[in-house]
Amino acid sequence: MLGALASRVSSAAPAQPTPRLDGIDRVVSNQQVQLVQLNSLHTQLQQSFNRLEEQHTALQEDHAILCDCLHAGGHVVGSELRARRSARQGMRLLCDVLLAPELALLVGKATGVASARHAAAASKKFGEGMRAALPILCSSLLPDVYVVGGEADDIPLAAAERFDPTIGHWEPVTPMATARHACAAATSGGCLYVFGGSSGRAALATVERFVPTAGRWEPVRPMPTARFRCAAASVSGMLYVFGGYGGGQTLATAERYDVASGRWEAIAPMPTARYGCAAAAVGGMVYVFGGLRSGQALATVERFDPARVVMTPRSLIGPWTSLPKMSAPRYGCAAVAVQRFLYVFGGYDGNQVLATAERINLVSSRWELLPPMPSTRDCCAAAVSAGNVYVFGGSGGRQALASSDRFDPISGRWDALPAMSRARKYCIGAALPR
Repeated sequence: MLGALASRVSSAAPAQPTPRLDGIDRVVSNQQVQLVQLNSLHTQLQQSFNRLEEQHTALQEDHAILCDCLHAGGHVVGSELRARRSARQGMRLLCDVLLAPELALLVGKATGVASARHAAAASKKFGEGMRAALPILCSSLLPDVYVVGGEADDIPLAAAERFDPTIGHWEPVTPMATARHACAAATSGGCLYVFGGSSGRAALATVERFVPTAGRWEPVRPMPTARFRCAAASVSGMLYVFGGYGGGQTLATAERYDVASGRWEAIAPMPTARYGCAAAAVGGMVYVFGGLRSGQALATVERFDPARVVMTPRSLIGPWTSLPKMSAPRYGCAAVAVQRFLYVFGGYDGNQVLATAERINLVSSRWELLPPMPSTRDCCAAAVSAGNVYVFGGSGGRQALASSDRFDPISGRWDALPAMSRARKYCIGAALPR
C-alpha cells in the first residue's frame, strides 16, 4: 500500500508557478535594470560635478588674481569692487523677489500700481510674478476718480461725483459749498483742493477742500487773486495756481499755498500770461501747457522749479524754463503726469475742438503723438489712477458731455467707461484714495 502511494506521488506533475509570482519577478527584474541605469547616470553626474567644481575653483583663483592686479595697479579700489558686487547681488535678489507673486505684491504696494505695471511689462521672465500680483494690487490700491463743479446749460455746478475704477461705477458725493465752473484743482495730504473759478457773474478767490475720509468740504483761506480758467498742481505739500483770467485781464500771476501753515505766497509770474491752460507736476517740477492769450491759442510749455525759489523783499522768485512746444496749440485741454511722461489731451486750437493726445518724454524732451481720444473734447478734465488716465466731461462743440474714457499708457488703448450722472464742461478732476 505504501509503495502504491509513493508511486502515485512520484508520478504526479510538478507544481506550476502562479501568475502573481510571475508579475513580481518582472517588477523586480525591471527595477534592477533601472537601478543599474540610475547608478550609471549618477556616476556620470558625479564626474560632471567634479569637473565643474574644478573649473569653479580655477575661476575663483583667476578672479582673485585679477582683483589683486586691478587693485595693485590702482584701477579698482577694494571698496568700489565690493560696492559693485553688492549691487549685482541686490539685483539678483530683486529678480528673485519679483518672481514670487506674494513678494511682488509687497513690492507693488510699496512702489505703487504705475511702477508695478511697468515692471510687469518690462520683462517676460521677471515680470511674471508682478503680472500675477497686479489684479490683487489694483483692487487694493485703486484711488477713486473725482469730478467736481463745471457748467451745464450755462449754470455753474456745485455737484461732485466719483468713479470707482474697481467696480466701474459712478456715485454722488457731497456737493461743494460754492457752485463754480472753470476752477482749478490739486490734491495734497489725501484731500482735494478746488481754487477759484467763476460763479457765472464774477471771478472767485474762494478755496475749499474735500476730505474723503469724512465725506465733507471745508473752507480754506482764499487766494490773493480772484481768477477763473487757471491751472493748479501740487508739489511736496505746496499747492500752486497759475494764470487764468481776472480783473478784466489775462494773468501771468502765480501763487502757492502752504498746506501746513495755511498761508498764500506770491511766486515769480509765468513768462507767458494765459488762461485756459493746464498744469501737472512730476519730479518736483511744475509744468504749464498751452492756454489762450490775446485771442491766440498757445503751444507754449513752461516749467517752474520750486526747489530753486529764493526770497526777495517783495516776493518769491523761482526760475521758469521754456520747454519744446506741443505739436499743436491748444487751450481748454487737460494734462497729467505718469512716470517720466507728461500727457496733454483735447482742447481747442482756435479753429476746432481736438481729439488729439500727445506726451513729452522728460528724459529726451521730445513730444510724440498718441492714439486720439474716441471723441473730441475741450474744457475737459483728467486724472490718473493706478497708472491709467481718465478723461471726462468737457464739450464736443456747444453741448456739455457726460462721457468718460480711460487711456492705458502702456498699451496705448482707449476704453469707454460708464457716463457720469450729468453732463458738464469746465469741470475739474483728481484721483484720491478713500
